[in-house]
Amino acid sequence: MFKKIVVLFSLTFFIFCIRPVVAAEGSKTETLLIFNQISYTAGDTVELTINISNFYDLYKVTLEIEVPDILEIIKVNNGYVEDETPNQIFSIQDSEVALEYYNEANHLLFYIITKVDNSNEGYQDMLTTFNNRLLKVSFKALVEIENIYEVFYPSDDFDEKINMFLVLENTKRKNIPYQVKYYESLKYAWNEQYTYDVGFPIHNSSELLEDIVILNRDIKDIYIGLDFRQVNTNQIGQQIIILIIKDFKTKDIIFDVKYIEIIDRVSPEISGVKLIQIDDHKLQDAKLDDYLHISDNYCEYHELDIKYSYYTPDNIVISNEDIKSYLASNQVAFLKVEVTDTSNNRAEPFIREIRINDLTPPLVSVLDSIVLENEEVESFVLEDLISIRDNYDSSPKLILSFYDLNGQAIDGYEEHLRMGKGVIVNYFGQDQSYNKTPVYTLKIDVVDTIRPTVSAAEELCLFDTSIESFDPLEGVTFYDNFGIEDLPLMTFYRDDKGTLIDGLDNFKEYLSKGNVGYIKFVIRDNAGNVSEPVFQKIVPLDVTRPIIKVLNVASNQLYSKLERIEYIVTDNFDGKVDVVLTLNGKSYDGMPITQNGKYQLVIVASDKAGNESQVVIDFEISSKALFNGDGPIINFINNNFEMIIGGAVLVILSIYIIVYFTRKKKIVKGS
Repeated sequence: MFKKIVVLFSLTFFIFCIRPVVAAEGSKTETLLIFNQISYTAGDTVELTINISNFYDLYKVTLEIEVPDILEIIKVNNGYVEDETPNQIFSIQDSEVALEYYNEANHLLFYIITKVDNSNEGYQDMLTTFNNRLLKVSFKALVEIENIYEVFYPSDDFDEKINMFLVLENTKRKNIPYQVKYYESLKYAWNEQYTYDVGFPIHNSSELLEDIVILNRDIKDIYIGLDFRQVNTNQIGQQIIILIIKDFKTKDIIFDVKYIEIIDRVSPEISGVKLIQIDDHKLQDAKLDDYLHISDNYCEYHELDIKYSYYTPDNIVISNEDIKSYLASNQVAFLKVEVTDTSNNRAEPFIREIRINDLTPPLVSVLDSIVLENEEVESFVLEDLISIRDNYDSSPKLILSFYDLNGQAIDGYEEHLRMGKGVIVNYFGQDQSYNKTPVYTLKIDVVDTIRPTVSAAEELCLFDTSIESFDPLEGVTFYDNFGIEDLPLMTFYRDDKGTLIDGLDNFKEYLSKGNVGYIKFVIRDNAGNVSEPVFQKIVPLDVTRPIIKVLNVASNQLYSKLERIEYIVTDNFDGKVDVVLTLNGKSYDGMPITQNGKYQLVIVASDKAGNESQVVIDFEISSKALFNGDGPIINFINNNFEMIIGGAVLVILSIYIIVYFTRKKKIVKGS
């Protein structure tokens, strides 16, 4: 009943908010005949609603309906009177409206006065009382009706055809003309069912509006609104959403309700410590509820169904009454908590281990230092020297951490000891109840007495082209039982092993001249033990050809003569280079070359290693040449060339003399 009252209040509020506005004078008044459908079969209920709109200064409405024979009146409703008993007369007079209504078989007479005269304020509009609706009548169809629009013919003038006489009068007692329109009442479908979680507000009403399907109107001809004020999402159960549709065609306002379900789908939550630890002397007074937190999004704590159960590590059930007795002699048990709320949502089972703390730490042997010889390192096992035992735990843990002598943490002690380095060990004992001994410190030292070794080839042949990039340590190996961090010491010598060479760069320069040298390798381990010296002989191999450079002769050149052939031969190694010169296949003796003709010069150079270079130059000796072997010729030899030059000089001299005397003659005449 309370919900109905609230809904009616909301409907009244929305009627007030979206009630139609009285049209201005001059607007076309409309009489709207609205039927619940267009076609009917015999026995169907025909619902007729008569609305008026766009009226101004309406004073009185007179309506008389001659009900056609094919219809039978069932019920009449005009907003004040709802009549299901024919042949009754109703008359209402009050401060707002004067209304008379008469209903007899197949005849309706109905009129209202929509304005009353107030002597102080004149006519007052009573339109808001009726909200544009004049009458709603329900008929029973006695026969099949194909088109109900063809059954009723309203008019304000009597005619044989007219079966609905309707007159609208203004305050001047003049008829208001109107236009008749037929409509089928608005049809819509809203079939979706909605379920929401309790406690979560409904944020998006547009999604709900999209589910409403208007079947016989354009969307522009209607207004759709939703009222969520009756929805309390904090209360489970059915809630009401009010639907308001304003039909701009018929001027009707349709109210409907959609029931939604607010449900609780959220399970209760159980939280607590990951491990329930109870000191053994506090067991009897302990309350397991103190280690848990149980909550629900909707139900109060006392409304929840909470069940506790206990198990041994072997999954044997322990009764609630015996749990403390069991824990008094057993250190571990398991607790299982199950919670169900009033909506039958079940929490995930909450399982936790209950551990009774054993407060006595294990007993551990204490060692301060250990010194190992080289040969003892491989067989050394630290855990064999430290004993640990516990009265309750059959397998207490020995926790070890390792550090080098500088205090830096390391992963283990074995590799460090194999390298001859000392190790610091921090250790303590711990039982299954996490009772710990103090942390003890042990230092382990290793005595290293074994020399490292160096291995290198006795002799290394090195190409002269590789001397610059030569790395003496490439191919040299060294070993120590505890490992070596430093590189070997290298000393460089000349071929007599007695004369030192300062540094690798000077040694490379020495080798690049073809000299044999020696390198002595010595290495020192981390304990200061020095290896036996190892000598390696370095023999450079000459694979580079001599270089021949001819200074005054070039291929395919013309020379007047050559006094001599000048050339330079160089070799990367200091030593003798054999040079052979031939001219046109014959040994060249170094004499001047003056005879005209073509020549081929061949120079062949060979070093001690057999590397050979060759240069071949083709040239020509001619008296017409402008060059000799030493540079340009100053005195020209070709007579034809001299004549051409001489003729040109004579022509230039003659022109100069003629110009000179011509200018002199002009000067004399002028004077």
